[in-house]
Amino acid sequence: MRVIGPEFRLHCICATYLTACLKPPAWWTSLEHGVKLPPATARRLQRVGVRAGIPDILIINEGLAYWIELKAPKTGRLSEAQILTRDRLWDAGACWAMARSLDELRARLIAWGIPLRETKMVA
Repeated sequence: MRVIGPEFRLHCICATYLTACLKPPAWWTSLEHGVKLPPATARRLQRVGVRAGIPDILIINEGLAYWIELKAPKTGRLSEAQILTRDRLWDAGACWAMARSLDELRARLIAWGIPLRETKMVA
């Protein structure tokens, strides 16, 4: 039996929120790279440029890229690949943040000036 962990639950909550609240023309997608894959599939993806450490969420707004790494409250830690990717994204001029809750995600979006719809969503 597969157990759904706190990070997966947070990811689902954030996905629901972004779908409901992100105002167009801002656009978002989730990038699920943290799953275990058969070795042949992993090699195939590496060959086409999929990289370790890619953040969970990408938002594009007014031509700028905003990356968000979701981590479980209290226990989630960045891997070495995620730290390297964060630093490379910052060096490239992209925005990057980590969020451990929907409130942290929402606060980061507001700080970045990403347009949001009002909502009465409760996490």
